[in-house]
Amino acid sequence: MDKVITANHEIDAKQPEKKTAAASARTLTVNGCVLCHRGCVRENNEDNFYFDGDFMPDNQVDEGALIQARITRDYHLFAVCDGMGGLKGGERASSICVNTMGMLNLSMPASTVSRAIEIYAEDACKKVYQDSITIGEEGREGSTLAVLYMADGKAFVGNVGDSRVYLLRMGKLYQVSADQSPVFRMMQRGELTREQMRKHPQGNVIGAFIGMQESKKPSPYVNHFNLLLCAGDRFMLCSDGLSDLLTHDEMQRRLVDNSDPKTAASLLVWRAMELGGKDNTTCMILDVSGDGLPKAGPASVARLPKER
Repeated sequence: MDKVITANHEIDAKQPEKKTAAASARTLTVNGCVLCHRGCVRENNEDNFYFDGDFMPDNQVDEGALIQARITRDYHLFAVCDGMGGLKGGERASSICVNTMGMLNLSMPASTVSRAIEIYAEDACKKVYQDSITIGEEGREGSTLAVLYMADGKAFVGNVGDSRVYLLRMGKLYQVSADQSPVFRMMQRGELTREQMRKHPQGNVIGAFIGMQESKKPSPYVNHFNLLLCAGDRFMLCSDGLSDLLTHDEMQRRLVDNSDPKTAASLLVWRAMELGGKDNTTCMILDVSGDGLPKAGPASVARLPKER
């Protein structure tokens, strides 16, 4: 991790001081960090991310990145994209995903968010597929997508492939995205434990990605999960360079034990490197607060995905 792009800044996009009670209730503060590492084996970095407007430019992606920020405004957009295709194909795919994501960074009604994420994913898919034709690698260039949009006290999660969104609430870690993979469905049906799924020989097989041919896209193409935010919520977005190597319990423990997002992200990524760092690794940790957010309680975890 000798070469990193670093940024430490505060973005204050609050409304003017004389704002209504309703506007105050909408305002959310995110104290977050994203760390992207090339890993110990790969010669290039196919991961990229979208950190409320920040992402890695093409000429610096192999160096990785470390960005820490405290951002206050009415809506927030974050994502992790894990490119596939080898050589430069994966880098091109994840770059297209994050460069296209600006179309989503708008204040929009809650009723339109899920569909807006689908439209973005479909548009990015077409762009990546067309790019694969341009470079003579038709259908062999792609990226996963894990996206988190927050506004009006709500969180909207969408994913294509197996990059993940987790929620830490009341000291317990929940995976709120759903991998589009055969082994994940086996785990959901109770045929595999989470640990067995993590070590399964077909664990890297996914059924959907950004860049696939239109006729091969599954339905639904984007998995969704929406939830009400609570005070003290901590989200983690990551590529499988992290989740393939660390157990669920270890990720939960490090997220609980380290209150600073930068410290937690650094310890998680370095642990992945200690375990071999076989893949590019991205870890994004986001702590959410806002005056209008309710306190977490038993009812707030009742509809979250159950862990196995």
